[in-house]
Amino acid sequence: MARRLLMKISNLTLSNLDRFIIMKNLGTTLKITCLLGVLAGFLPLASAVTYDVTAASPGNPDHIIWIPDIGFTANEFVPGGTFTEFGDGSAKLSGTALNGANGFVVDGTFTGHTAVAPVGSPKYEGPGSLQTFQMANSANWWYYTGLTGTLTGVGSFAGDEYSFVRYGPAFQLGYGANLKNKNFGGAAWLSIYAEKLDGVVVPAQFRTYTRGGVTKTKRLNRLHGDFNLDLERSVPDSGSVAMMLGGALLGLAMLRRRMK
Repeated sequence: MARRLLMKISNLTLSNLDRFIIMKNLGTTLKITCLLGVLAGFLPLASAVTYDVTAASPGNPDHIIWIPDIGFTANEFVPGGTFTEFGDGSAKLSGTALNGANGFVVDGTFTGHTAVAPVGSPKYEGPGSLQTFQMANSANWWYYTGLTGTLTGVGSFAGDEYSFVRYGPAFQLGYGANLKNKNFGGAAWLSIYAEKLDGVVVPAQFRTYTRGGVTKTKRLNRLHGDFNLDLERSVPDSGSVAMMLGGALLGLAMLRRRMK
């Protein structure tokens, strides 16, 4: 059915009445027609979704990334940062987190997108009323199980480079998921390691130990870090726009067929 409809609308010329019908009926037809188009293989799923990123408030103090071991606890993305989710289950966090002129260029890579809470997730935190909100909304949160990235110093941190990986619960996204407010956002917990200080390479140190009959290796000199982010949808990506337009045209074709 969707294939025949798409063949029919390929030769449509939109009149002012057609445009009116699209706008009037978009809300009631878009979901069904987009689904038909996607299932038929004609309408693309969004290739990427980008969010503008700000520090979740109140962060006590507000911060994009919290690294108390080096005194970097109050910061914001300047001039702005982005979080982009891709169709392959990965995502990127990019921006320069600054306190005044000092801070870090943040480059984070997320993998393993899942709507099923991994072991140890979700995490709830904050006043009782906020945790009640989190628990009521966490069924709609989603997660990234893999997280790696780098921090490159600027200003007073110039010459410093750090790497980071996930620590504890998975990166979580949704309403209340930043653990600071009820906004749409995300939070993650990090193990951070110095790779260079003042331009000098810091040799990685490890400790090997056995627990429960299993031998493990642990990197030493870990710094603790958190991400606590507010996320706001940026301008729709090209994939989403294509889906909306395609869905509207399919809806128009269905309406015109029904009106005959």
